[in-house]
Amino acid sequence: MIQMLTYSGKEEKLKGNEIVLNSIHAPQSLDEFDINIISLADENLWVNYQDSKSRIDSSEDLGSLSTMIINSRKTKVVILVPQNETYEFAFYEYQGYAKSCELKYILNQLVDYILPKLYSGFNRISLCYENTKTKIGNGNISAAFYFESAEDVLLSSEKSNKPTAINCGDVILSTLELKEYEQVIFFLKEINLLRQKQAAPDWMKEIIMFDDEQQFVTIEKNRQAIKTAENNIANAMEKIDKNNEYKSILYTTGEELVKVVFEILENMLGCDLSQFEDKKKEDFSFEQDGIVYIGEIKGISSNVKSQNISQLELHHQGFMDEHPEIEDKNLRQILIINHQRNMALQKRDPVDKKQIELASKYGSLIVETGILLKMFERYKKEELTREECFALLEQNGVLEL
Repeated sequence: MIQMLTYSGKEEKLKGNEIVLNSIHAPQSLDEFDINIISLADENLWVNYQDSKSRIDSSEDLGSLSTMIINSRKTKVVILVPQNETYEFAFYEYQGYAKSCELKYILNQLVDYILPKLYSGFNRISLCYENTKTKIGNGNISAAFYFESAEDVLLSSEKSNKPTAINCGDVILSTLELKEYEQVIFFLKEINLLRQKQAAPDWMKEIIMFDDEQQFVTIEKNRQAIKTAENNIANAMEKIDKNNEYKSILYTTGEELVKVVFEILENMLGCDLSQFEDKKKEDFSFEQDGIVYIGEIKGISSNVKSQNISQLELHHQGFMDEHPEIEDKNLRQILIINHQRNMALQKRDPVDKKQIELASKYGSLIVETGILLKMFERYKKEELTREECFALLEQNGVLEL
């Protein structure tokens, strides 16, 4: 296992199989891992509240890590020096950091005072600024610095042949900028901290021994189980998507609201609204057992208003004028309304008593979309029959379950 320590410990691109990512401030015991990589390449690390170029605010964290390195017995430690970060110092409360410079301008302070807080071996090396590329795996990795006059060199840059990874006592030092999981793995293999296994030849597949056959059967059974589980998940997700479509009547308006309400009414009441022609009067009408139902569907940001109920009554009167053969007692007018649609359902105010009384006066019924959903849910669960749903629509005022 590998522990990688960075300033934040949150770099998603560094996470992967066998790598545990932690912050420099809160490392796990180094000896719990085969390899520990300490990366100092984060601009947030290179700050100093004081007016000085010889320390950083995280010097105490580096000191703690230094003690852990000294006391470790089993692990291999790799330290990645920073890139050419901007070093900010001299902090003032209302001004922020008053001074800054690139690390390449303070290399002496870096290797003499700051980096030795982490590992004393930095006193024995010399860093030089030069942007290079080192071939690792199938790609090239950048470095802003190299080691001058290094003896035990592990990696060097292409073409310029400048040391970018060296052995320094019991610790490996590198100037490479490792930003992704794959780069870290290739780097560790390149310096022989991770051994690459020889690939098995194709003919090895034909050698069946020990309990191979039993394991193949187990694998196949579990593959089938996974396939079944994936199908079950897909079916469940499809049903949840449909449920969410029904629940959309709690926040939508216009044609989107009308479309879903139509589907709920057709499903729950067995009516056919596919032939309904919108003539900019009522939003729907259908007949069931000699009773004609006409309705208005609204999505509004306010609570129910008198004009919403009055508009439904105008549709009622207009419908009666166009269909004198229908007796008023055989006509039911319904206002399906998604009021206060931008608010959470539990925060919406109830329909005002004044509007309920007005609806009762006209013989109309206000159906809140939240109540319509509950009614539909009970119907789907077979807690309400279709006949009971129609009976509920015989109420005046506001629908109550």
